[in-house]
Amino acid sequence: MKHQLTAQPASSSSSSSSSPSRLERNVNEALFIDGVRELAAGKMTSAMFELALEMQLFRKIHGRAVSVEELAGLLELPVWSARIMAQFLCRRGVLVYRDRKLSNAPGIGPFLVEDNRDLRELDLVLKFNLSPAALKQLLLDPPRTNGYERLTKEEHFIAKNRRRIDWGEELAQLYSFKGHRLLLDVGSASGGLPIGIRRHNPHLRCILFDLPETREFADRCVEAAGDRDYISFVGGDFLTGELPRGADVALLSNVIHNWTPEQDQRILGKIYDALEPGGTLLVKESFLLDDWTAPMEGVFHAFFMGRDTWKATYGEVEAMMAEAGFVDLERRFDVSGVVIGRKGHA
Repeated sequence: MKHQLTAQPASSSSSSSSSPSRLERNVNEALFIDGVRELAAGKMTSAMFELALEMQLFRKIHGRAVSVEELAGLLELPVWSARIMAQFLCRRGVLVYRDRKLSNAPGIGPFLVEDNRDLRELDLVLKFNLSPAALKQLLLDPPRTNGYERLTKEEHFIAKNRRRIDWGEELAQLYSFKGHRLLLDVGSASGGLPIGIRRHNPHLRCILFDLPETREFADRCVEAAGDRDYISFVGGDFLTGELPRGADVALLSNVIHNWTPEQDQRILGKIYDALEPGGTLLVKESFLLDDWTAPMEGVFHAFFMGRDTWKATYGEVEAMMAEAGFVDLERRFDVSGVVIGRKGHA
């Protein structure tokens, strides 16, 4: 949130004629050390934030400005405790303290007050809390199976379908499907993304492509959504078999991270061949920026995978798409982003 650290510690060996004033160096050094302390305090800040959510702090003061004493009453805490919690949260920019009153930071209502996808997905991040010893062991011996293999089929295909529908609705906000007629979802799992996309594009017909044993779960989800007349399933293997042809838009969602770069290149090539000339491919992932600085979702999602998988950057996927023949590459951003490419008409 606010107070994003950009300053670097000054070198003590710099000459006085070419370096900033001593006061300026002190400010930069103080900001740098404050950022280091923030890293060290991460566990406490996370725990305080999780507790604030649990106590519905943001909902209780929504649209209000309250004193520390009033906040203590709302949370049923001693004044000392309410003040400490508020100071942690003000430091992270989710609360504002002004004129001896506390209020929610501007713009957080849709994220931390109303029930929504982003608030639900915070639970996954908050649950990731390993001791240094456990984290070291994980890094010394990464899991040999990926996150999907560690879930039961009911967990992976059915329990996670709501998240896929959310992602589909998010994707429909990032990209307009209005000009398309047939969507091919490669590695579709339970079909939640096309279901979410169709909520905003009811004209769109969709083909789900995944391993044959996926069909029973996809059929259940499509039937529950009332989309049986618009969404069909084709079984196959995207590494060894051919993809259905005829689609003018294809989707590859949360697949890249689960395979090696060499396998991903093969999948992208197959999609290119299957698409109609002029067709569009959307590759959705929890991408990292090219310098690995963001977003946090990508960093945590990387831990979900196994030792033979990887978390790609936007640029790495763009390079693979270009090698497969896609042109007019474009990035669009959300919690998880998308890279868009087009197959030429020639």
